[in-house]
Amino acid sequence: MSLAVAARRREYERYSVFESTRRSATAGGPFVVILPNSSYLDFAIGLPSRLSREQMKHKYSGISFAGFSFAGIGSAGTRFAGIWFAGIRFAGIWGRAREFFRSTRSGYAGRRPPQGKSLIYQQLEPRVVLSAAGLVDVGTQPVGELSGKIVYTHGGHGITGDFPNTGDWSFQRPLLLNMIEDLGNQDQMTFFADYLFRAGATVVPLRPVGHQSNEVVLDNDDVEVTFSGPWSDAVDNVYFGDVGDVPYRQASTSVTETAFARYRPNIAEAGFYPVYAWTSHGADRAIDQLYRVNHSGGITEITVNHRRVGNGTVYLGNYYFNAGTDGFVDVSNRSNDAGRIVVADMIRFGNGVGDVQKSGTISGRDREDEAGLYWVEWHVDRSQGIPESEYRSTTNDRNATVSLSPRYAEFMNREVDGSLSDRVFVSFHSNAGGDAELSDSTMNRMVAIPPIKSCWRPCWDRR
Repeated sequence: MSLAVAARRREYERYSVFESTRRSATAGGPFVVILPNSSYLDFAIGLPSRLSREQMKHKYSGISFAGFSFAGIGSAGTRFAGIWFAGIRFAGIWGRAREFFRSTRSGYAGRRPPQGKSLIYQQLEPRVVLSAAGLVDVGTQPVGELSGKIVYTHGGHGITGDFPNTGDWSFQRPLLLNMIEDLGNQDQMTFFADYLFRAGATVVPLRPVGHQSNEVVLDNDDVEVTFSGPWSDAVDNVYFGDVGDVPYRQASTSVTETAFARYRPNIAEAGFYPVYAWTSHGADRAIDQLYRVNHSGGITEITVNHRRVGNGTVYLGNYYFNAGTDGFVDVSNRSNDAGRIVVADMIRFGNGVGDVQKSGTISGRDREDEAGLYWVEWHVDRSQGIPESEYRSTTNDRNATVSLSPRYAEFMNREVDGSLSDRVFVSFHSNAGGDAELSDSTMNRMVAIPPIKSCWRPCWDRR
């Protein structure tokens, strides 16, 4: 079993940074030893054999990998083919994370691999012991070619309820060629959202980003939300919250901060949490509403143009939060857009576990595994002023998932502000199998489009 296969789902995300090519064990720096084609993923952290035991013990003591600290690795390792390694075996490769990270002594430490199996040496990036930090630079969201642009995105499919029939839940695509397309699409969307964010874009996902089954959702009138400075209660028809709630609170913009709203969650378990903001859009909104995320690595500031996007969840990035109440998100009135308002409505930490009922049943899966239909439906059901027709074309869930993402992206997009080139909608999925006839048909249709036809060359290889 290759590492690439093992890394295909959420439990193995941290391994996806490993290089997939075979490397020599004599290269400098730590490396990973993998035993492929096994019912288990067997590997160990290795060190160059030219280092003495004491050098290794001193140089690599305290390195943390997959939750294991290799203190005193020099004395704990076993010599095998000139390689020092810790002899760790991770069992339950296809199980959940708690099963996957169960460790025992390696069955292959100190002896030859079973017949038909071989060792792969893969170089790891240098390990530097640092304090925990978020996935983006401390300071501000990166500035790039997509700064000022809004990207609506959706990873297709997802587990879906057989509604309005029995309510049974199943993936829209089966296990085929070692993958479930419904899950792979969400994995790809997560990488895509991160790339967009790092390029400066405002990211609007129509399916949850990342993999975090814990969640904390804080509305503006929850006790965990506090306000400093001049804020006033708003009157509006579209907002997140119950009937009769204060829709949201608003403050006038100021070049220097004079007001902020602080959303302080009680995080049950330390980890990386995608953070989202739910705010309605409007003509009086600031083009640079400031969100200040205080995570374990420091503070990251993100601005969103709510004159152009709102009425749903906007992605603010993925950050590491310690357990407890140390972390928070501020909505600040600091802005360069004079005479406007900023809005404090809802902030979400994490994705949670699906609880949308269909014919009396729930999926029991993390929300990111579910079709995007249920992510949008969950938030609309807890909001006011949003007709069901804005995201659903039919009562049949399997059919409704087809048009869900463009429908709701259109609703969240306030197109009267800005130009067409200021935003784009990207929905995608990958097919697990291949069909030569279909591929040829698709290729022929694509190259017939004039802009593509003018650049395409028949000698180009099919990918």
